[in-house]
Amino acid sequence: MFLVRVVPSEVGGLPESGRREHGTPACEGGASELSATLQTISRDGNDDRTASRAQLFTYGRRFSAPETDIRMNKQTLRKQLLAEREALSADMVHACSMAAQGHISRLQEWKKARQIVLYVAFRNELDTSELLRQAWRDGKTVLLPRVDPERKGEMDLCPCRGEHELLRGTFGVREPDPLACPPMSPDHPEFGPDLLLTPGLGFDRQGNRLGFGAGYYDRYLAHPSMKCTLKIGFAYSFQILPELPADPWDVRMNALCSEKELTWL
Repeated sequence: MFLVRVVPSEVGGLPESGRREHGTPACEGGASELSATLQTISRDGNDDRTASRAQLFTYGRRFSAPETDIRMNKQTLRKQLLAEREALSADMVHACSMAAQGHISRLQEWKKARQIVLYVAFRNELDTSELLRQAWRDGKTVLLPRVDPERKGEMDLCPCRGEHELLRGTFGVREPDPLACPPMSPDHPEFGPDLLLTPGLGFDRQGNRLGFGAGYYDRYLAHPSMKCTLKIGFAYSFQILPELPADPWDVRMNALCSEKELTWL
């Protein structure tokens, strides 16, 4: 059994019916696979750094936690959090990704959503492959980001119907094929994502997000058509910090999801 603790909040978020503590069954191959991976890593003991991570994931502590003083600048935090993420083993990334995707796939908000925004994982981000396949299989409209190098700090969201429409794009990230997947303008009458899953280098318990600093998600999330979208930060538990430096224009998440739990804010 993989327990999920959903923490009530006094502000924002969903109706009270959506804010409660509950346990959920393990996702198929998710929590059990995570446990097996941790046991294997700890038993082999070939990588001291990975073994220490295994113990921390097992007991729910954060490992190599970066300095979280609010005075620390964003660039320093980015370097520390990115280094931690890129040091994860492929087995750890896979097991954590399966567990985190299981939390999302059990949400009623996910099951009911008809138009969703996902991403294709890059540089050890939590993988979304299972959610993508499930969404395509269920007939959901899947919007994926595509960056135009000619428009600094801006991205498009493009309806994508399957992996066959993905190409290696800007920064080496797999993106929707420009020829097969024209962008959907946020001003289009049919644009209205029910749910958005966003990666990040870090998040805090107030829902603030720390990205790479280019502002792609910041600009899109601020659009009026995204106001009613359920926004979920998707990250490893060590990336979720007590507090992050925040700017007045930052758009906060409604929930955070890691391999350990889903938390409403």
